[in-house]
Amino acid sequence: MANRKRTSLDVLISPTEPDTPRRAASSAEGRPGKVRAAKKASTRAVAETPEARSEIVRQTLYLPLPVFDQLRDLFFEEQRGQVKRRRMHDYFLEGIDLLFKDRGLKSIEELTGRK
Repeated sequence: MANRKRTSLDVLISPTEPDTPRRAASSAEGRPGKVRAAKKASTRAVAETPEARSEIVRQTLYLPLPVFDQLRDLFFEEQRGQVKRRRMHDYFLEGIDLLFKDRGLKSIEELTGRK
């Protein structure tokens, strides 16, 4: 059993083994995929700071297929010939704004200060 290969991460950071030049180098060096992942992680860390974080919450919307098809058709029909293109997201916000108006609540613009 003494010759059994260690498979845990402890083998990478074992204090009993001296640092070799390969071990001393960053594990991301020499491997482009790992370098990109390291850059993404550092970018993500910057974006997740309280100063950089915005007051936006993500929400998933599940639509029955016929509803989605009709909405998509409306979206493409209205996009035809327009210089400034809108996103599907804009239609969802427009619908939420109409719901707020119908219920006598503040509009999205009044709540956020943005148009």
